[in-house]
Amino acid sequence: MDDLSNRAQYRDTIRMNKEDRDLVAEEEVIKELENDDPEVAFFAPRNKSEDGVIVDAIREGHNILKESNTILERFRHHVYTEQEIYNELEVISLDATKICEAYLFLVKCPESARAIFGVPLQMRKKILKELIKNN
Repeated sequence: MDDLSNRAQYRDTIRMNKEDRDLVAEEEVIKELENDDPEVAFFAPRNKSEDGVIVDAIREGHNILKESNTILERFRHHVYTEQEIYNELEVISLDATKICEAYLFLVKCPESARAIFGVPLQMRKKILKELIKNN
């Protein structure tokens, strides 16, 4: 009788399409593993309806990250490049030796560059002198 039921089960398995066979085999492996380790159930494959929920959750997480990045961009401090620093120093009409001194100072102290370039043009030279003097 066992031999006959095994043949019937074998015949039914062959009739299944490949996806069904893979799923049955996977479920059997998971059952065996669950007997050894109950935490394996956490990694068990999900059914189709759960897949939709997972996809929605991933999309929602993606949208949250995009919104967070947008907010962070608004509050991120601009770091002036060396070229930007030099260009801004030329605008405030410093002589060549003062441009060199101010440039080296501002490249070393990016916070000072933000402080200087954040004020109106007519105040920059005075603030730059104070920052260099106090450093």
